[in-house]
Formats: sequence, structure tokens, C-alpha cells
Amino acid sequence: MLEEQSIAEEPTPVAEQSLLTSDSEDDIMVLDDTNLDDSNDADVQPVPVQKDESLDIIADMLQNAAPLTNLPNVGETLIFKLSKSRGQHQTKRSNPSLTDYIAGTCSYVNRRTKLITIHIIACARGINHILRQYANNYDGSYDSIPILNVNLKELTDAKVIVSEVD
Repeated sequence: MLEEQSIAEEPTPVAEQSLLTSDSEDDIMVLDDTNLDDSNDADVQPVPVQKDESLDIIADMLQNAAPLTNLPNVGETLIFKLSKSRGQHQTKRSNPSLTDYIAGTCSYVNRRTKLITIHIIACARGINHILRQYANNYDGSYDSIPILNVNLKELTDAKVIVSEVD
């Protein structure tokens, strides 16, 4: 007798049906959010955007900067841009993508090869992977403050900081 009795099944809403049992790739699920109460958003507060202080430092330095026309002297502070991919030097025909300004102090200059060693003072966040191409880390370690070995011709829009004379 149990076999003859039909068990009534409750209808399942569309949103609760499993998409895994569907054989169609075109199934669309409609979500009804009209009953949600969004009036209590007191917990939600905007997240402040953290300003990159390095860019402010570089902007201040640019006010006292002059174009770099010759090799710098040891101890001078430089502001420059680098190609994001080492080996792509800027020519009139090609315009490789460049980093934002980078500030650093010149610690060594080879006048014959025009190789410059620069201790980075300030740079934009997120360019460490670019700076590693130019890094002077022979032991394979990467310090938080990189030291770059750069040829003079690799510096784009290079400037030297000129100290004001009172």
C-alpha cells in the first residue's frame, strides 16, 4: 500500500535548485535582493587611500633639480627614470615604458665606462621587481633599499639636485 501512496513534493524555488544537475549551459540564476535591508550601513566606513610619501619627497626634490648633462660626482643626489625592461634604451623611434621618478645618491662613478652606482633614497611603491634588473646584489639577496648599477645612457630624464646657496 505504501507503493500506491504518492508522496507530495514541495516545489523548490528556482534560486535553491542546484545548477550541477542542469544539463543546459545557458541557465541563469536570478537573485532577488529587493528584501535586503541596506539602511543599516553604519558599520561600513571608507578605507583611506595610503598616499605614497616617496612621491612627495621626489616632487620636493624636483623643485631644486637641474638637468644632468655630464657624469655626476660622488655624493650628488640624482632623480631619474628607468626603462621598465632593461636593455630598451629610449630612441626617437621607440618609446619604452618608463618608471616614475626615482631618487638616489651617487656612490661610485666609473668615468671610463660611465657606470654609476646609486643608493636609492625614494621610489614609487611596487617597482622593486623592475629595480632588481639594475640591482647590485652579487650574493643574490635583495635588500629593502636597493643599490643600482646603471650606465649613464640608461638614465632617462635625469636631473641632479642643486643645493641652494644663501
